[in-house]
Amino acid sequence: MDAVKRHLLFDDKLQQIQAVHALYKMTETKVGKMSVIGFQSTHQVPELEYLLNLCCHGDVAISQTAQQCMVSMLNQKLVDLEGCIKNTLKLVSTVPDLTSLLTFLVSLMELQMTSMGLNCPVHPLVKVYEITSADQWQQLAVAFSNSLFTINKLSSASQQECRWKELMTYHKVFLEALVSSTTDKCSGILSMAISTCISYHQYLDYTICTLIEILQQTQNIFSSNNVMVLEILWQAVGMQTPGERVCTLLVEFTLAVAVSSTISYNIWKLIDSRAIQMVAFPNVYSLD
Repeated sequence: MDAVKRHLLFDDKLQQIQAVHALYKMTETKVGKMSVIGFQSTHQVPELEYLLNLCCHGDVAISQTAQQCMVSMLNQKLVDLEGCIKNTLKLVSTVPDLTSLLTFLVSLMELQMTSMGLNCPVHPLVKVYEITSADQWQQLAVAFSNSLFTINKLSSASQQECRWKELMTYHKVFLEALVSSTTDKCSGILSMAISTCISYHQYLDYTICTLIEILQQTQNIFSSNNVMVLEILWQAVGMQTPGERVCTLLVEFTLAVAVSSTISYNIWKLIDSRAIQMVAFPNVYSLD
């Protein structure tokens, strides 16, 4: 492994990539001879640990090659997926830049959804959110956006719609953590996450229903986070009106939140009564 480390110090990208592949072959051989799969026991495999560190390397060529190698081992069932996720999360506080680590986590989340279903014991982005500081949350928001973008890997509209519902269910825990946060600085990442969700206009009805369900479950429905999410949802409704059932749900929850005199001004500043009437009673009010 010392030879691999030496070659990674070279400026030649080809030699660096070859070094990563050499490490991969060494790791694959060693883990393949073990009685348990990688990351599933307390038995340490230095090559595997080093390969995981390279997955989070600051150099894109090195990190991408290492990630491809690790995913290959995961697909071969040589490495435990949950163990890989947990060990990757341990690196969050040690890496100087989260970009490569979060890119790798998005790949792991996709595998997690596929292999374990939607009731996963650990949601990686929640853990990253809990560990990191506010100045790193924009990168976290980008990772969340990239995880939703995986829907475009599916060709048919029916497959995409089904996957969108799975994605919203899977990420519900992450969105709940953001909405329930009492940290003032979380508004930025919350706004970006919600805006990303509703940017997929073709799934607006399902998205609004999911988000309102999350808002209804918060301990304080009058919180500033709830108000902000409602404002974003109403902006989306202004661009593309959802179905009548969803509109009614949105109106009812908005009215419930607006009961609080401390925030009603902020709500009605964006949504006047006529706007709600037009959505709630489309047969009575027209846009003319």
